[in-house]
Amino acid sequence: MALVWQNLTFHDGDTIWKTLLQYCFCKIPVQRARDPILNGVTGSVLQKELIALMGPSGAGKSTLFNCLANGKHYGCVNGKILVTSSLVPVSASFLTQNAEDHLLMNLTVSESLLYASKLKNLHFEKGNRHENVVKDLLIKLGLKEVEDRFIGLCSGGQKKRLAIGMELTGEPKPQFLFLDEPLSGLDSFSGLEVLKLLSKFALEYSMATVVTIHQPSFELFAIFNKAYIISKLGNCIYNGLPTNLMHFLKQSGYTLGNNDNPADIIIKIGSSVERDKEIVRDIENRASEMTRLEQICGVMTVSVKHQVQPAVGNMNDLSESGICTNHANFSFGALYTLFKRSFYITLWRSKKLIMIRTALHLVVAGVLAALYNREIGFDAGCFIPRGGFDPKNCSCIPTEDEIRKEVNTAQNVKFQFFSLLFLMFAALMPTVLTFPAEIKLFLNEHRNGWYTTGSYYISKTIIELPIQFCLSSLYTMFLYWYSNQIGMELDDWFMGWRFLHFLGVTWMSCYIAQGLGFLIGILCVNSFSISVILSSTVLLFLFLFSGFFVKVIQMNPYVKWITNLSFIRFSFESLLITLYGFERCESIPPLTQEPITLFMFGLEDSDYVINWAWLVGHLLISRILAYISLRSTADPTFLTIKESQACVKGLTKRLNPCCKRLGSCIFTLLKIIMAIFLIQLILALIIGSVTEWRSPI
Repeated sequence: MALVWQNLTFHDGDTIWKTLLQYCFCKIPVQRARDPILNGVTGSVLQKELIALMGPSGAGKSTLFNCLANGKHYGCVNGKILVTSSLVPVSASFLTQNAEDHLLMNLTVSESLLYASKLKNLHFEKGNRHENVVKDLLIKLGLKEVEDRFIGLCSGGQKKRLAIGMELTGEPKPQFLFLDEPLSGLDSFSGLEVLKLLSKFALEYSMATVVTIHQPSFELFAIFNKAYIISKLGNCIYNGLPTNLMHFLKQSGYTLGNNDNPADIIIKIGSSVERDKEIVRDIENRASEMTRLEQICGVMTVSVKHQVQPAVGNMNDLSESGICTNHANFSFGALYTLFKRSFYITLWRSKKLIMIRTALHLVVAGVLAALYNREIGFDAGCFIPRGGFDPKNCSCIPTEDEIRKEVNTAQNVKFQFFSLLFLMFAALMPTVLTFPAEIKLFLNEHRNGWYTTGSYYISKTIIELPIQFCLSSLYTMFLYWYSNQIGMELDDWFMGWRFLHFLGVTWMSCYIAQGLGFLIGILCVNSFSISVILSSTVLLFLFLFSGFFVKVIQMNPYVKWITNLSFIRFSFESLLITLYGFERCESIPPLTQEPITLFMFGLEDSDYVINWAWLVGHLLISRILAYISLRSTADPTFLTIKESQACVKGLTKRLNPCCKRLGSCIFTLLKIIMAIFLIQLILALIIGSVTEWRSPI
């Protein structure tokens, strides 16, 4: 099987969300003229070949990888991507520059290969086939002596070889293997060892292997079967045998010295041209040299374009999808394997992290127990509404001590709010801090066809349930017992309906916060600092509109609707109704007593069901948005402008005129929503100021 690309050109494109933000906030036109990153490059990859993809930094080597992998789905890609066989499914694997993005440091070498085999070979029947694959690869990779060593303790060369071996556990083997700078960070001996291993696998498995590399030595360069070199303008300036490179340089007008390395020289020539030529022209002391090298680079570009192009007769066109067509289907076997692997790395092999989280819950619970007395939950806080008050039975002239002393119900409200605040931070922050590092592993394995997005997301969600369940339950049970909340007079208080409802609200709130952490971690996958800042800011916003600092019934009606965006409001209100509602205040005819706390917050027993409905809605929305974000991050065809228009156009041909106006309608609608939001905020400020000015002092 051969891979051919013809006249491949790439311009950086935007997703639909990026375009919306740029149009609405930055006023940047949607269509912008940009210099191409790849400029009509043509080449081919054959079976059993080891190819060196070379070029200066910024030439577009990684972009070429992405274009071949995803085709026109990657962005503004023009040209053809073809394979010689239309009967055999195309399978390709890509390895990034950092080998640790493909590895889990808490697993051993043999465990990593075993899980890779189980995920890539779901068709294997029960037996020792997976173990046999692992034993065979351990010997071929030279990792037999470190098979029981944790990956975090392995050397850089061992990690590189292990990452390569994990992609070769599948049966059948991939036809194409692409590696982005696999020799970076390695010494010359380790790099030579890795390169020889790739050459051996290319011949043994009839696999085409493409490797990006910077200025290899004579010894490394001679191992490759072909060299494909790109200049900084995105043009191919050499496509041929490494042994012919020196002759090609002389033909192009460059005179080599006795000690010159052809690989170094051609990288120097490829770096002489710039997309922004003024940068080079400003360097006066090198202007003459750059001019000569630019001329040589132009000659080489023309020479490559006049080479005989590979035949493209009976070929399968993969220009739309790219060669990454080996997408996995959902499987319960993959889900079980992912769940088992997540159990090892999240629970069994991360005992220190779990102990720290447990200790944090215990410390906070102990601090709260020291600050508050044990009677704050005992008082029901009942009062007689207006019309049922009898002044003869009132001897209520407060003393100074009574004035200074805060009632237990008020203390209990603060106690519950801070407890809820801590649980939200404890559920959200660990997810935000750890999830971005795991997403890189997911993206690599998903792109190489190990499993589906749904399998990973379900396993990740399920494995976090027992941690949140245990920590929040222990924390809640201790504080509920210590603060002497309602129902403690019963022997089996932990089975009482009020405590179970209280615990249920706590669990639901933790799971919503955890889903929010997933969402933030996915959106900020490339920036750890932004994820921390954004998560803290979002939580502060949610607590600000929770109804604790400013009660919902006292808010301006123009901003009251914002509280619906805060799931903490519904959690907090549900906890108060559970503790003080449902006839906790006994009525003595003809007088009727009502709880002060619910009256102050404007709550009724019927609000409990409504709050639970809001909590379920927030849970579903946060989880669905997290999945959509994860899916769009893993799949470049998801939520792109081109795909969105294609989906709409596919409904019926009559909708074509509407599709042309779809973008402007979305932009207009978004602007209207923003305008309404700003108008409501301004009106709320004006009405609030006028009301305060007219109110008597």
